[in-house]
Amino acid sequence: MDKITHTELKEDEISLAELIQKAAKFLSRVKRDKKVIFYCLAITIPIGLLLAFGTTPQYSASMRIMPYGAAAPSGGLSSLAGLAGLNMNRGAGQTTVLPEMYPDIAQLLDFRIAISETPLYFSSMGDFVTPTTYFTEYSAPSFADNVKKYTIGLPNLVIGSVIGWFKSEDESLSIGEDPTPNIAKYPKEYLKLVTSIGESYTVETEKLKDFRNVTSLKISAIMPDAEAAAGLTKVVADQLMETVIQFEIRKTKDELVYLEEQHDKMELRYINAQAALANFRDRTRNTTSFNTQSQLERMQNEFTLSYNLYSSVRSQLEEARIKLNHDTPVFTILENVVVPNEPSAPRKGRILFLSLFLGVFFGVGIIGAKVFWEQIYLEEPQS
Repeated sequence: MDKITHTELKEDEISLAELIQKAAKFLSRVKRDKKVIFYCLAITIPIGLLLAFGTTPQYSASMRIMPYGAAAPSGGLSSLAGLAGLNMNRGAGQTTVLPEMYPDIAQLLDFRIAISETPLYFSSMGDFVTPTTYFTEYSAPSFADNVKKYTIGLPNLVIGSVIGWFKSEDESLSIGEDPTPNIAKYPKEYLKLVTSIGESYTVETEKLKDFRNVTSLKISAIMPDAEAAAGLTKVVADQLMETVIQFEIRKTKDELVYLEEQHDKMELRYINAQAALANFRDRTRNTTSFNTQSQLERMQNEFTLSYNLYSSVRSQLEEARIKLNHDTPVFTILENVVVPNEPSAPRKGRILFLSLFLGVFFGVGIIGAKVFWEQIYLEEPQS
């Protein structure tokens, strides 16, 4: 047993010694063939410099908001409303749009178009322009972007050109009267631009650290201009809040419009009935005939009915107005947007370090492959 253990330890020592010897031999080989590493660095470092200093700087901005849903009214408010004949508990506490749905709302086509057509201030231009106008007329691709477009992106460019050529042929053959004029249609390039602008901002849900049941929203945007990045973040937040509010109060707002119309009709009916009753009483003040009394009774009934209808509709109108304010979501800004001072991309130090690392890595890898080739194939005939 001791002999076996001693033999195993001896073999481990030999294998470890061989490993150290091979590592030392490989390091000496790397030192001897260091030109290979220099050749690799001559390729990766210029690429890193091109990406670091030839790419358009991008600025990122963000803000955090917290939505509050419509909660059930307090007991005091319900009691006061009950004294006025109003029902404040109908439909209370019902939230149609959950915070988890906000990121999906921010990526809807109508939402993206609204954001793309909202003017932003670009400090590089000193003026307000829409993102679509900026990227179409004023934004020129950098040298690095052109290099990537015609090298890495060349296959996609060729395929897109071929598909576009065939598509233009099909469209030229199918020119005629539009069978669906009521459906919105946008040019392909416009939709592609709107999609690209939509990818420049994000909406994420987050749980507050000390309140796991409370959801906050982080809205981020990245643009080639610092002022525009902050402006886009604010525009997305405002548009998102407005969209959610309109979703939540749509039904209540429609009810309010209907009740306002009915209120105006009932008010006019009540005023006319009141005026007619007063005029009839003035004209028949000294008349005591049964016909006059019967007509007076009918006019009083009409006046009472019109007043009751007017009073009921007015009560419902006040209830709808209070409910509209109650159902309107409230948003609290936890962290406001700030104009960034430094670009978030490209990260020049990281890119240069990565290019240096890749150059050394590929160089050492090539040397290792050469050593492996020599050991497997060149030493085989000698054995």
